[in-house]
Amino acid sequence: MYRLFILCCLGGLFFLVEGKTDGPVAVAIKKEKGGYRLYRGGQPYYIKGAGGYAYYDQLKACGGNSIRLWSTHNAKEYLDKAHALGLTVTLGLNMKLERHGFNYSDKAAVKEQFEQIKKEILAYKDHPALLMWGVGNELDQFAKNYQVWNAVSDIVKFIHETDPHHPATTMLAGANKYHIAEIVKRCPGLDVLSINAFKDLPYIKAKIEDAGWKGPYLIGEWGASGYWELEQLPWGTFVEETSTEKV
Repeated sequence: MYRLFILCCLGGLFFLVEGKTDGPVAVAIKKEKGGYRLYRGGQPYYIKGAGGYAYYDQLKACGGNSIRLWSTHNAKEYLDKAHALGLTVTLGLNMKLERHGFNYSDKAAVKEQFEQIKKEILAYKDHPALLMWGVGNELDQFAKNYQVWNAVSDIVKFIHETDPHHPATTMLAGANKYHIAEIVKRCPGLDVLSINAFKDLPYIKAKIEDAGWKGPYLIGEWGASGYWELEQLPWGTFVEETSTEKV
């Protein structure tokens, strides 16, 4: 829960009044010596988060402070639950995927999607739990049409025009240098790059730097190695990691 402290004076005696704000809390990313730092409400904010739609109280009890949602479906319910526990939310803006048949060269379809997402941004931009916007999830996976990043750029521009308080990111499936290079070229306004990384985590920094990304980045998803990263036996079964390896 975001707290507002007001310095008051009564008869020469100064005291603090603690209150709550129901409006947006300003979030900013600043370049500092040695890298970038995220600020929320003017204070440094280190994300200790998890993705999901339940067990927010357990996340809080474990020391977590933030959650990630993949879309705005029932978003107010989850934003309110998070806010009640003092958690922040990276709110996903669901964009259609090329691998599911969407054509980012179809201007009419892209515009229709854009108009829908604009409504979602306007609906939730002032919620006090909002931390940042997640513009699409793994749009790069199996994608060949780089115009998807032009569509992301249009959404990022709209966010900057209508919501000065929250940065915008997009989540990639790993660190494909070709897609990152296209993001650098086609979506220069993106505030921070997010990478969904599992077994590949130790190599992410070098990969995104090699692709030409010079801005801040986050890890959007991480956990035990994905099944696609495991050894596969001749009959198609994947060799599961041991519990020790997963930890």
